[in-house]
Amino acid sequence: MERLWLPSRRRARTSITTDAEHKSLLLQIIVKCSDISNEVRPTDVAEPWVEALLNEFFAQSDTEKAQGLPTAPFMDRDKVTKAGAQVGFIGYVMIPLYELASKVLPNMDEAVIKPIRDSLTYYKEMLEKTKTQ
Repeated sequence: MERLWLPSRRRARTSITTDAEHKSLLLQIIVKCSDISNEVRPTDVAEPWVEALLNEFFAQSDTEKAQGLPTAPFMDRDKVTKAGAQVGFIGYVMIPLYELASKVLPNMDEAVIKPIRDSLTYYKEMLEKTKTQ
């Protein structure tokens, strides 16, 4: 059986070799895909949720700043735009994760990955418009 190597807190690497471990890892990937699946939905459904999430992030960052605490850069309203945040998140988190999942879950390209790529295009265009204004 081919071994899949994953980082481990205890050692430099951990080997997953049993079917149960493979199933557990696959289930973790599916749950994560479900958790971040907003951009699979049509834009008119997904975008209000993006706004709500950004507002939550900004409120947390504002509170942390007021208390003199360090803030996460992706939560700082002075550094983040919706388009920029989504381009980064979709391009560096969503697409790689969903492409990995599609290697073992067939038929995801048209129904799932294409809408995510369409969202990436939408937010890239939005980002370009904000740069030219």
